[in-house]
Amino acid sequence: MPHDSKSRLSRAPAPRTTDLMMNWRIGVDLGGTKTEAVAIDGTGRERLRRRIPSPGGDYGATIATIAQLGEAMENELGRRTRVGVGIPGTISPATGLVKNANSTWLIGHPLDQDLAEALSRPVRIANDADCFALSEASDGAGAGAPVVFGVILGTGVGGGIVVNGRLLSGPNAIAGEWGHNPLPWPLDDERPGPTCYCGRSGCIETFLSGPALTHDDGRGVTARDLASRDDDQSAQSLARYEHRLARALAHVINLIDPHVIVLGGGLSNIERLYETVPRLWGRWIFSDNVQTRLCPPRHGDSSGVRGAAWLWPVSDDPPPAASEVPAAVRAVLMEPMPPTIWLTRESTAGEGGATGPGAAPQAGTEADDPAKLHIDLQLTRRELAAAKAEAALADAAKSRFLAAASHDLRQPFQAMNLYLQVLETLPQEDRARKALALLRTSMEAGEELLQALLDISAFEAGIIAPNVTRFPIAPLLDELAGEYHCVALEHGLSFRTFPVEAVVETDRVLAKRMCRNLVHNAFRYTRDGGILIGCRRRGARILVQVFDTGPGIPADKLQMIFEDFYQLDNPARDRSKGLGLGLSIVQRTAHLLGQDVWVASRPGHGSVFSVTLPLATSHSGNKP
Repeated sequence: MPHDSKSRLSRAPAPRTTDLMMNWRIGVDLGGTKTEAVAIDGTGRERLRRRIPSPGGDYGATIATIAQLGEAMENELGRRTRVGVGIPGTISPATGLVKNANSTWLIGHPLDQDLAEALSRPVRIANDADCFALSEASDGAGAGAPVVFGVILGTGVGGGIVVNGRLLSGPNAIAGEWGHNPLPWPLDDERPGPTCYCGRSGCIETFLSGPALTHDDGRGVTARDLASRDDDQSAQSLARYEHRLARALAHVINLIDPHVIVLGGGLSNIERLYETVPRLWGRWIFSDNVQTRLCPPRHGDSSGVRGAAWLWPVSDDPPPAASEVPAAVRAVLMEPMPPTIWLTRESTAGEGGATGPGAAPQAGTEADDPAKLHIDLQLTRRELAAAKAEAALADAAKSRFLAAASHDLRQPFQAMNLYLQVLETLPQEDRARKALALLRTSMEAGEELLQALLDISAFEAGIIAPNVTRFPIAPLLDELAGEYHCVALEHGLSFRTFPVEAVVETDRVLAKRMCRNLVHNAFRYTRDGGILIGCRRRGARILVQVFDTGPGIPADKLQMIFEDFYQLDNPARDRSKGLGLGLSIVQRTAHLLGQDVWVASRPGHGSVFSVTLPLATSHSGNKP
């Protein structure tokens, strides 16, 4: 990305932990002619909306435009937020680059990585049809439905699938791309079908898009005008369209059996579709009764941009802390409940009635009473919440015990270390020396694992409080260079640091621990080449990055490596490779300090881990 694009970015305020935990999000809808952004709070309420022209054809300007728009909105809001972006394409899991985008200047670029760098935080990106589906499933026409299929009927035809409030995404990142399947059950005059830009013929998009409806009518009349006309040709054109839409949606229902289908795009404004299409689709659906609902969008043209914000669900950001309630319990109690739920209930035996899951409930029984069902559902929710809270309380008690007993747990290792030092000074045979060396290695590994467990427990118990001071970043990196100089020589790796002359304002001990864990992780997985620690200024923050030439991380594992006890390429759980807690501790530390941490990687080439630290302001009281 050109440097001049970055230089135009406005400055965002330094992050505050309380702001990051308020569930505010900005969604950006990147269109071919316009870029729209909306800020919503944790309840889904819209707080701010902006719309600017899109810089078509210029990738660098596109990055700068999104960054400027997001940071300008944050300045107006007075807080930092999460950022999600909807694009007319998708990120390939295989390459990490944009594919299938009709905004062709995006294709072949690592858009998520470039936006993350420009905004100094992780950015979530999804196809614009996926964003539409997620919006309507979250707080729109499909709210609470277990399975929602969102349909875009506009200049193009696309779709997205949401299951239990989460986007369905497969290994190819094309879930819901029904527009480039052939029109099902084609009539004779529909074969082979119009040629599609994808290179095939007869795609659903060539029959159901807005331009396709205009072309089928043959008079150059737009879809909106066709719906308002009262002549025979318009009626026949719309009837053909409805027949084709019913067949296409019936095919989707046969595959994923959604509870709700929501139409979006310009053609979703044709009101008669919601009555005529469900009357038609039953003849192609393999079921005796069709319960799927066809709905217009609740949020209209705003759904896509709202869905981009919903790419960061509420559960990703816990609510503000309350000292008397453990964090794990608060997460359970504050977890949002969907307003509607579909349940499959087994009927109980009535007098002379059938039993089992296949039997229908008797008329007039409790199963037919909506009030009784509502009460049962509320009781089930409360019982589930109580059970989860009880489990969370037990987990929090375990964490407090480990944190309080950390000194007692470390004492045996300290004693063993003293005994080993005594034994190592005594004359030994070769076999004894080898045994002592192995014992030393095992003890150090056990001590390292215990330290990691105690660190995690301290975070979960909430007993770590940052001690914020101002200090220069360069000496901290020099200290790390000294610690790992011998390790680099031992492994035959190059190890360099490139600090900047800057003063940061955060907890020095915790900041160093984050950087040390990232460096330690890089040495653990790098066999050839080298490791580099560098710094970059990014607005009001410093970006500390650890580059390595290790094996890289598959795209579908980039989030998993930050989970507790997760390790790549260690199926035998070899304890010499650690316990899988180092990156989890980094992430917990970053969240405690109100900072961001993320990773970018190319399998076979290496990885770069990035963590942000706030620059010291000129009026801060503490001096380094």
